[in-house]
Amino acid sequence: MRNVIYVTGILFVLIGCRNATAPVQPELGEEIKADFGKEIMISGADVAVEFVDLVEDSRCPDGVVCVWAGNAQVAIRINDEEAKLNAYLEPKEKVVSKYNVALISVDPYPQTDIEIPENKYTATIRITKE
Repeated sequence: MRNVIYVTGILFVLIGCRNATAPVQPELGEEIKADFGKEIMISGADVAVEFVDLVEDSRCPDGVVCVWAGNAQVAIRINDEEAKLNAYLEPKEKVVSKYNVALISVDPYPQTDIEIPENKYTATIRITKE
């Protein structure tokens, strides 16, 4: 009986590890949360996407009254081409490597007196066939 419990426990651990490391591959047309510096492969298409640079984040921090709302600009790489997209200004979307890429949002939103490291940013994008 003790061996059955031991073997069952090992199986649960192995199954849990397998599921934890299985990459999620989004499809064209879905919203994709792209973590800074991590490449994502699009399911069913020959497309590699990467959030490669936070060019600017001048958005007005939460709880602060600003004259201008500011902007967040990111560089997104699709296959071997790169596009700079904006959260509030144009362009918010571009055709890159035969695919239309649109920036939906940039997170986290700035906070007063808190510096956010680049690697903590996520760009939510949508990619569709041109």
